[in-house]
Amino acid sequence: ATGVVPFAWIDDASMLNQGAVALSISAFRWSGSGISEVDLPIIGVSVGAAPRFQIGASIPNVIDNPDAGVVGGLGTTYISGKIGVLTGNTVKLAVAPTLQILGDGALQSFTAGERRTQFGIPVSIEGDSGIVRVFASGGGFSPGIWFAGGGVGVSATSQVSVSGSFSRAWTNASETTVAGSSRQELSGTVAYSPTSQFTVFGSVGHTVATT
Repeated sequence: ATGVVPFAWIDDASMLNQGAVALSISAFRWSGSGISEVDLPIIGVSVGAAPRFQIGASIPNVIDNPDAGVVGGLGTTYISGKIGVLTGNTVKLAVAPTLQILGDGALQSFTAGERRTQFGIPVSIEGDSGIVRVFASGGGFSPGIWFAGGGVGVSATSQVSVSGSFSRAWTNASETTVAGSSRQELSGTVAYSPTSQFTVFGSVGHTVATT
């Protein structure tokens, strides 16, 4: 089901310093229309490879659930390079060419013979006042998925930050997706950083309109 519904890639335009590494380990569950999926663990890693350039990957493991028709194993993986076009303290702009490698479950829902790899170019912009951040993204993924969205992040305390976002994705690529389908989502995140090098975060999202 997820392979035929368009998705949005929403990010800020912040960059890692050269030589810095960010690692995340998380779990994710979605449900809807009588089906659900659990991804555990999801490994995310980003590396500041050079000034104004970082590379990153998100690699999920899907928990097998034959009763729900969920194929276990390596899920849809994303490998990206993020280029900082503007890297100022107040206004930032980044482009992130991204390779999407479909997992077995997502590939099943595409037409026979469809390529496992897709390509996208998200563009993100961010304004940062130090306490409040405003961010937005837009772009597209083959084979004809488009998206746009944005959000606001607030530093509630020196250790706690909260953010919320809204996104819309749509497509008219009837060969590999639901023709004319679209999806709108609201999401929110809370992050707690007891130290400058360690953060615990949680996020929840809800689809508010989809065909």
